[in-house]
Amino acid sequence: MSDTPKTIDPPQVKTVTATVTATDFQKLWDKGPLSHLQLLVADTLYCVQDEATWLEDFKATGSRFPVYDHEKRDCDNYSVFMAGAVSMQQDVNGVVIVFDTSGAHSYNAVVVVESDGSMTFKIAEPQLDAFVPADKAGTAPYAEKAGFAVAT
Repeated sequence: MSDTPKTIDPPQVKTVTATVTATDFQKLWDKGPLSHLQLLVADTLYCVQDEATWLEDFKATGSRFPVYDHEKRDCDNYSVFMAGAVSMQQDVNGVVIVFDTSGAHSYNAVVVVESDGSMTFKIAEPQLDAFVPADKAGTAPYAEKAGFAVAT
């Protein structure tokens, strides 16, 4: 085993579509598909982007994930890693980690800026580097009855 510490690539400084305050982030959460879960906010400003930019960020970091292993590296590890990797490697915060305690699943959510300027939370599956189609929100494995979420 090497004594050399592992390094993280420096963040790619980029132009973010917009930022919103923690208060506005919470208001968007309260109108979104996961509003029944408590959201814990950690920052005062959050990045919001269009769907294509979020997908670029996910794919840039998701390709570095180790191989899925149900007992060691599964959904909770992926969702936590995605939030941290996007922040550290893409220089963008605002990835929410969702913990479903009723169905034993974890995933991410982000605020997407639509082409008309409106903003909404969308569910993202970090194991696939993709958004969950709107018609799948509220269905298994996204049918959480209990849990919480942390905005990073």
